[in-house]
Amino acid sequence: MRKDGKVIERIINRRTGVSDEFKIGLIIEGGGMRGVFGGGAMIGLESLGLTNCFDHVYGTSSGSCSGAYFLSGQAKDGASIYWEDLKWFNFIKPWKLQKIMDLDFLFDVVMKKVKPLKTRKLISSKSVLKVFMANAETGSCISYTNHDNIDFLKLMKASCAMPGYYNKIIEINGNKHLDGNIGKAIPIEEALTDGCTDVLVVTTVPEGYRRSRFRQLRGSFKELLAIAFTKQFRKTYKLSDDNYNDSLDIAFGVKPIHRKINIYTVSPDYLLFAGEIRPWTLRLSAANGIYKIREAFLTEEIS
Repeated sequence: MRKDGKVIERIINRRTGVSDEFKIGLIIEGGGMRGVFGGGAMIGLESLGLTNCFDHVYGTSSGSCSGAYFLSGQAKDGASIYWEDLKWFNFIKPWKLQKIMDLDFLFDVVMKKVKPLKTRKLISSKSVLKVFMANAETGSCISYTNHDNIDFLKLMKASCAMPGYYNKIIEINGNKHLDGNIGKAIPIEEALTDGCTDVLVVTTVPEGYRRSRFRQLRGSFKELLAIAFTKQFRKTYKLSDDNYNDSLDIAFGVKPIHRKINIYTVSPDYLLFAGEIRPWTLRLSAANGIYKIREAFLTEEIS
């Protein structure tokens, strides 16, 4: 596990108002209902008064939702959506082949009316929240931020639109988009490009996890899901597992980084099912996220 104490120390110093020349980033992984761990981690950061300590926040899929509620000062609301609003079959609907994950319900009902995201506060945040998605024609990754003049709920919906689970394309600025996990599930390289010196990474899978156990079966399934897309898209989609594993290797300290950057990674103790619907299980995962953040920061403060 990669745990560079400098990252925690510098974030804590930011809270006290100490000026610095560092550029600090926060990466929040998604992964369907696994995102509840990231939501819990955001509650932990918010409770410690660390909301305004990051220059860049990076989110893909459900990680973008956690990042948005965090920067708008609504971390508790954002996390509670999982066990209060998406529980049982409110969101996961296996009988609806066009949208097994009902993103229309999540973004058009829950995030607009039930627990509305304070988009004005998000847009006015000094932190740049970068959301990733894939171009539905080429498979290439594209990102938008909370400072772009675009409906942010629509951006997050596009980032969450995973083929096979929500079979609709989201159009933004005349381009067709979907699932950000295809190319930037854990965008460490993007943080490097943006000049981040320190990055706190919140994964939603435990250390040692890899997308490899059923590689051949997964590969065939991914090809089947992508059959309606272009040849270039299918090629990119097929490589997404390898790209994801490379990012995990960097986050967990298995693979070296070609440029200097300090990384501290927080991950869950166990693997949650991406389609989990039981409210008590979702709450336990969020509690694990809160605990892991508090453990990281309070341990550093004591030392």
